[in-house]
Amino acid sequence: STNTTNSLFQSHYQKVLLFLDSIPIQKGFIYNHYAPNATKDLKIPRMYFIDKNAAKIDAIRLQIEAWKNNKAINENEYFILLATLIESVSFYANVAGVYAAFCKTWDKRALKDFNLKEIDILISDKKHFCFCDDGVKLLQNLHKIFDILYLDPPYNHRQYAPNYHLIETIAKYENPNIKGIAGLREWQNQKSAFCNAKNALIELEKIIKYKNYRNLVLSYNSEGIMQKEAITELLKPLGNLYFESILYPRFKSNNKKSQKYINEYVWILQL
Repeated sequence: STNTTNSLFQSHYQKVLLFLDSIPIQKGFIYNHYAPNATKDLKIPRMYFIDKNAAKIDAIRLQIEAWKNNKAINENEYFILLATLIESVSFYANVAGVYAAFCKTWDKRALKDFNLKEIDILISDKKHFCFCDDGVKLLQNLHKIFDILYLDPPYNHRQYAPNYHLIETIAKYENPNIKGIAGLREWQNQKSAFCNAKNALIELEKIIKYKNYRNLVLSYNSEGIMQKEAITELLKPLGNLYFESILYPRFKSNNKKSQKYINEYVWILQL
């Protein structure tokens, strides 16, 4: 990324980020529920962000929303700025990787002053659509034949919703009811069947049976709760099936005895 402070030819995007980084901090939902000073009356104060960083995240989030409501930015610009904020948050959050829990002591990166980090923006002349819905319902309702349907389902029992609750709250910023030590939002209606060993294969079968695609690409790995053989058995009768296994460094492991590499699996099905 370009150094925004010294660049002679700043883009509009860079200028907006510099402006957002300079606005006064504001104590909003994130400060009030996820910073230690505002949660000091709890049995365990929440240490997701240092106080000033939490209040800066609030200020930036509120400004982005105000611009949207005032029609100072269009929908694309709104989501680019939201994505920038969300991507930047991970560099300053006092967590070990996901947001289901905060660290009980301050990680050194969490003590740095929060600043927005540019994201890469891919310029395209194509029209894009973005949906946020249950995958099966979406395929039922779209009534289109896709050239490629790419599936990257959860691999294990860890549900995404509680593990990324804070990111979702910053994105939606709708003052949700939260509870527990970690301040989780209600997420029971967002459970993925792919995180359950009994239901994962059934869910995959539901998706592939619609056949509203010419090519299906499924990404998974060797530690997933669906067995490789079971997936192959499910896909093989439907068309030409190709399978690749790629050795890949494990993301992170607290267990030093565990393997450093896993196998990433890719199935390509041509109807």
